[in-house]
Amino acid sequence: SLFSFGDNTFGQLAIGNEEDQIKPVLVMKDAKIKKISCGGFHFLLLKENGELFVCGNNEFGQLGLRDYKDRNKPTLLMVDKDIIEISCG
Repeated sequence: SLFSFGDNTFGQLAIGNEEDQIKPVLVMKDAKIKKISCGGFHFLLLKENGELFVCGNNEFGQLGLRDYKDRNKPTLLMVDKDIIEISCG
């Protein structure tokens, strides 16, 4: 299971809103989560089947979705079973 908490100004906690959280909130219950990488206000989540999800601040297009709209829920970016590593800056 994936939980998040803290600052949620840009929806980076992936809980469907922009409300800060002072205790852990369930984001996703999935045993197939392979890797997670967090940036300052966004994150990437890779599942074992190659699904790559993004969420949070997208002011500079850092989510890779070809727009500048923030996302407050995990959003599927691509599916590629050849992805072996993810990293946010």
